[in-house]
Amino acid sequence: MSRKSEIVYTGESLRNENKKVDGKDVFAYLPESKLVEAVNLSIVLERPLLIMGEPGCGKTRLAESVAYELHKEDMSNKYFRWNVKSTSKAKDGLYVFKALKHFQDSHADRLKDYSDENILKEYIQDGPLGKAIRICKDAKDAKEMPPVVLIDEIDKASLDFPNDLLYELEQMSFEYEELSLESNLRTVETRDLKPIVLITSNNEKELPAAFLRRCIFYEIAFPGKKELRKIVHSRFENADSTLVSDTVDAFLRVRKKLETTDRVSDKKVSTSELIDWFEVIQHYHNKQKSNKLTGPETELVKELDKLKLEEGLPPFYQVLLKDTSWIDRFKK
Repeated sequence: MSRKSEIVYTGESLRNENKKVDGKDVFAYLPESKLVEAVNLSIVLERPLLIMGEPGCGKTRLAESVAYELHKEDMSNKYFRWNVKSTSKAKDGLYVFKALKHFQDSHADRLKDYSDENILKEYIQDGPLGKAIRICKDAKDAKEMPPVVLIDEIDKASLDFPNDLLYELEQMSFEYEELSLESNLRTVETRDLKPIVLITSNNEKELPAAFLRRCIFYEIAFPGKKELRKIVHSRFENADSTLVSDTVDAFLRVRKKLETTDRVSDKKVSTSELIDWFEVIQHYHNKQKSNKLTGPETELVKELDKLKLEEGLPPFYQVLLKDTSWIDRFKK
């Protein structure tokens, strides 16, 4: 039996509660069955999983869910996120050579040790993919769980980036070009263990066909009413059910109005904004119940009266409406 057949993602470890790892929140995540299936296909085939969907729909949370399920409290040492920028190069994910620091130290006569060991320690910084490849190389047991790499928002990069990245993903090895050719530190390559790679895209730019052919693909659809309620409840475990229901209904009214009146813009209110919105609504709902209002809070809690209104600006609209034209539509 191959090692990869023993690795199975169930999607259950974060389904019902939030966790903390090294003091940081890892929030509950509710993957649908076909998304769980796509993750497992990616693991079996050792292919990157390309996840598309609207901004804020949970693409990044999926990677955290996979990493937590495989590594639990050791997640922070085995999960690496690469936030892609317009200037990103594929090799940046492997390592970065601190050329300026090297130049300054050389000219200031601070660089006394030219050994490969010192160059690697002082002037080379592994990137997210490089760290994962090194973990696989150094693994003492082929049965260790693989590290997880998230390559976030690949569509922000240049047109050449996806195909350049594809080469690095297929090789799963790299060389420190600044080290001597004969150095045993120069090459870092995986053996039996390979990282699990998840790539996200907001579909703002078409990706090359060659790149797509080598990926497992899944598009996360925007959740329906029932799923949105579950998402809010999973994030706010003791939330009032009626308040959750009213907030989700109001959120969907906002989203529908924007979809029917703004057919040109690709901007939409997202699940992540719903989470922020509910946090504010719940905060002032609890303040109202406590009868301990001070200063501007007296006026702010009055916003809650708008939650069930079919027309007009929604309460705390600043959290959802990020465009002047959107605000104007709700004022009419």
